[in-house]
Amino acid sequence: MSLFDCKYDGCSDDSSSSEESDCNVVKDDHGFEERMKHELQSEVISYSRRNTKTEKNPSLEQPNDDDLLYDPEEDKVNEKFTRHLQKSSQNGQVCEETTDAILNCPGCMSLLCLNCQRHSKYKTQYRTMFTFNCKIADGTTQVPAVVDLSKDASSAIIEDLKTVVCEVCNTPVGLLESNGVYHLFNVLASHS
Repeated sequence: MSLFDCKYDGCSDDSSSSEESDCNVVKDDHGFEERMKHELQSEVISYSRRNTKTEKNPSLEQPNDDDLLYDPEEDKVNEKFTRHLQKSSQNGQVCEETTDAILNCPGCMSLLCLNCQRHSKYKTQYRTMFTFNCKIADGTTQVPAVVDLSKDASSAIIEDLKTVVCEVCNTPVGLLESNGVYHLFNVLASHS
């Protein structure tokens, strides 16, 4: 007799025959399957009843503002906010003229100006009286070659110029004349 020649017929203590135990297992399996089908069917029915009572036909409902991914009134609110910014920067006055560009700092993208005039010859230079986030820098003033203040700019006028920097990141953005006119030339312009 070799090691693999043994025939195991079940436990020797098992008093029931294998035919009877097979029948009982099949009956138990069949009963279990019937109970599971009945339970699944009852769950499906109760779930469908719950959802059909509370759920309306979504295709018939009109979407409200909370369902939209945008606010249809946002443009009006933004325009009102911009007008408020203009009033606060221009001593309570709102200019009805259109601006040549909205100017931002090239270093940090902070808003610098809402109303400005573009220079006729130097297309990257702008003139304005009202700014945001700008401050006067301490130190010497260096006038770039592209800055055209006036036709008869003398050294006395150049001495009255002050360097203007971004208040947020201290990037030089332009010059300020003694009469209060800003010349902004190191800016990002979004033309309107």
